[in-house]
Amino acid sequence: MRFLSSPSVSPTTDQHAGRLKRAWAKLRAVVKRVPLLLGLRVPQLLGALVLVLPLATSAQEVAADSTRIGFVDIPWLIDRAPQALEAEKRLEAEFQPRQEELEEQRAELARHSPRSIAKCADSSVACGAPNRISAKS
Repeated sequence: MRFLSSPSVSPTTDQHAGRLKRAWAKLRAVVKRVPLLLGLRVPQLLGALVLVLPLATSAQEVAADSTRIGFVDIPWLIDRAPQALEAEKRLEAEFQPRQEELEEQRAELARHSPRSIAKCADSSVACGAPNRISAKS
């Protein structure tokens, strides 16, 4: 590309037309050479395209029919991953003694609950609850 010496000077319309004609001539020359590069004449090239294009579109349809959409359930995978199962076993082993202790305390509380409820029902004193001021005083 040639730079102009002065910004006020611009190429004329004739110069643009000349460039356009040269570019168009180069494009036509390339298009004429394409069948020769493939070793085919234009009618043979068109015939080959007529045969190949339907096959290409049918191959796309076959590929589209076999396309599947997958869904990955990430929480399910995480819960059942070998690393997650191993970590769960380690945590269960670590907290098993505390869990047994809590279960014993729960059983003891269940044994004492019926007796303490009956005992509190017989007495006028609130068992385990803070003394409340009666509404009369």
